[in-house]
Amino acid sequence: KAHPDWNGGGSYRAISANDLKYDDNLRHRLNNWSYDWPRIARPFYYGRARHGMTLILMFDRLVSERDQIRFSLFKFKLRTHPRPAWDFQYVVNRVDSDTEYGFCGRLVWKKFVSAEDCLQEYERWAAGLAVE
Repeated sequence: KAHPDWNGGGSYRAISANDLKYDDNLRHRLNNWSYDWPRIARPFYYGRARHGMTLILMFDRLVSERDQIRFSLFKFKLRTHPRPAWDFQYVVNRVDSDTEYGFCGRLVWKKFVSAEDCLQEYERWAAGLAVE
């Protein structure tokens, strides 16, 4: 809760990524700010869900000169049931006309086995990217 724009969660950036700059008159900063710490070291994350399930989000990179991926977790709540939002942001650092931007990603929804299994799921996929 230390950040002035905290709203039940926040966004996390890569170890080597800078904070985003935004106009002073921007009033709704929900997805524009990020925590200074902790930082993201690998381009994937997972969350555990009901009924023993897990959601794994993975990407081909975290940060480059052109762009970056950030992860967000917000804990929006109804009175009796928390509603987590596991999100990601694709940030283009400088937009140029007539230029394509994008990334490769994968989403996995499966039974949760362990944190190590989630990491292995990412590592298998990332190894396949290096071959392509």
